[in-house]
Amino acid sequence: MNLFPLNLLILGDDLVAAFAIRQPLEAAGHRIVGIASSLAHAMRVAQHQTVHLALVDVHRDRGSDGVEAAHRLSLHHGVATLFVTCDDQEAMAAADGALGCLDRPFSPAALLAAVEAAAELVGGRQPLRLPAGLRLFPRIAG
Repeated sequence: MNLFPLNLLILGDDLVAAFAIRQPLEAAGHRIVGIASSLAHAMRVAQHQTVHLALVDVHRDRGSDGVEAAHRLSLHHGVATLFVTCDDQEAMAAADGALGCLDRPFSPAALLAAVEAAAELVGGRQPLRLPAGLRLFPRIAG
């Protein structure tokens, strides 16, 4: 299954950071189908758009946290999540709904490599290489 270009959803309440993430992804040919600052907005985007992967900030100040977002996007829309800006304990709570975590700070090249690795996982394959700062969560058989 070839998912390139990916349809990506960015969820975080720091819109400057979200737009900084957006630029290298679009330059690489991926489609950003939504930038959401709330879980409700992210759920609406996922309901109306095909989303291959959500890039979610674990630490969110407005309303629900990233762990809840990963669970709900996975449960209701089958959307895989990759966390950006990570807290190990919080993120591990969503290991069944998230693929892993890319620690900040990260370079545009590391972001692109992490998204490519996540696409491999979504496609049922093991990634050949992982960028520095990307930690994959153990997959829980379902």
